[in-house]
Amino acid sequence: MKLKWQNHWMAHARLLSSQSPCCRRHVGAVLIDEQNNPVSAGFNGTPRGFDGALCGGLTCLRDDQHVKSGTANEVGCLHAEANALIQSLRRGISPVGCTLVVSCPPCLGCARLIGDSGIKAVVMPIDQYIRAGADYLEERGLEIIRVEDA
Repeated sequence: MKLKWQNHWMAHARLLSSQSPCCRRHVGAVLIDEQNNPVSAGFNGTPRGFDGALCGGLTCLRDDQHVKSGTANEVGCLHAEANALIQSLRRGISPVGCTLVVSCPPCLGCARLIGDSGIKAVVMPIDQYIRAGADYLEERGLEIIRVEDA
C-alpha cells in the first residue's frame, strides 16, 4: 500500500473514530483488501444489541475501575479493531491477506485477534501510545506501517 493510500485510509479511520460513543478515547479501524478496497470498518463502542451500559455514558466503566489503557480488555466496550473484524465476518468476507488501518496502535488483546485473523499488515500512527500490541504483531511477522499523525 503506497503512502498516499495509507494516509487516505488513516483519514477514514480517524473519521470513523468520531462515531464512537466512548467518553474515554475514540478509535476507528478500516479493513482494506489486497486490491485496496474497503472490506469493513469499526469504531469502539457497545456490542450490537446492548443498551450502552458498558460504553457511551457520562463515565467510563474502565475509568471507574481505574483500568490502565491497553489492559483488561474484558472491561468496557468492543474495540475498533475487533469490531472491524466482526463486521467482515458478518458479511462473509475473510480478512486473510487484508491490511488493517487503525487510528491508534492496538492493545495486546486486539493484536492477538489481528495476528490470528490472517491480516498481513497493520497501518497505525507513529505515536506508540500502546507498545505491547505493535510489538506482538511485529514479533509474529506482520508488517507494521507507521504513518505521521495528521
